[in-house]
Amino acid sequence: MNDFTAFLQKEEAARITALRKEEEQKSQMMKQKIEELSREISVLSETVRATNEDLRATDVFFLQNYTTAVERIEQRSLMDDPQLVSGALVDVAKHLGNLTYDVWNKMMHEVSYCPVILDPNTAEPNLRLHQDLTAVMYQHTKGWAPRNPERFEGYLTVLGSEGFDSGTHSWVVEVGNNADWAVGVIGESVQRKADMPTGCWSVWFRDGKYRAFSPTVKDKALSVKKPLQRIRVHLDCKSKTVTFSDPDRNTTMHTFPVTLTEKLFPFINTQNAVPLEICPVRVSVKLDKGAFVTRRRLLGELVGLTSAIVSFVFGAVY
Repeated sequence: MNDFTAFLQKEEAARITALRKEEEQKSQMMKQKIEELSREISVLSETVRATNEDLRATDVFFLQNYTTAVERIEQRSLMDDPQLVSGALVDVAKHLGNLTYDVWNKMMHEVSYCPVILDPNTAEPNLRLHQDLTAVMYQHTKGWAPRNPERFEGYLTVLGSEGFDSGTHSWVVEVGNNADWAVGVIGESVQRKADMPTGCWSVWFRDGKYRAFSPTVKDKALSVKKPLQRIRVHLDCKSKTVTFSDPDRNTTMHTFPVTLTEKLFPFINTQNAVPLEICPVRVSVKLDKGAFVTRRRLLGELVGLTSAIVSFVFGAVY
């Protein structure tokens, strides 16, 4: 069972529980009203019984007690026709109104979007990807991997599944305590069977130092006051630049001019067992028709419970 299914089932159960709780409250209110009606009916029944006894008495006795009988009847006003009290019915609007929006609004806390999905077909054989393809770690293995042209060999790198040559694109990589990593963008046509391919723009962290590399900047030391936990890569294809920054301190580390003669792909390189993860981002979703909670089932519960209350009240009174 995936997280979405579990969430929807939990949401459905919570809504039906709330519906049944309201039904219990309304039923209790109806029971109290019925008890009041039953007491009034009992008093009226006693009046009718006493009056019938008087009518069956002798003419002389009836005439002697006529005034008393009339006063007794006049004191007992006739009952009004039974009516449902205000608020007796289940509040259908509360349970079904904006159902789709309410469920989606809650689901927004469960849903995230990853701006970069890693491509396992490009991963160096000693790299292990998380099952959701958003994290990678080094794990030395003697396992077999297809020697397809897209795969890196010798250079511990994995690419993002989508390359860019237009627009602006930004993603954040959580590096944590990983002591050996590199992130950036790399050209689609780079040699993938070499130890150190050219055609990449990157920031490296190794031996406790941060350095910048590009086709024109071979090794530039970067001044970073505090160790990074996360690093942002921002590719602007219009201005033909890629910028590396610290998202937690909102400081820029370095900006490269890039060559856009081909698509540039996000890449991660690591020789460490600590995972490097693409950070998810929150998104807004435009709602459409339809609800995830079983609307038909919930509506059926409402109709059934409302009908049961009405039948219960009028059946008991009459």
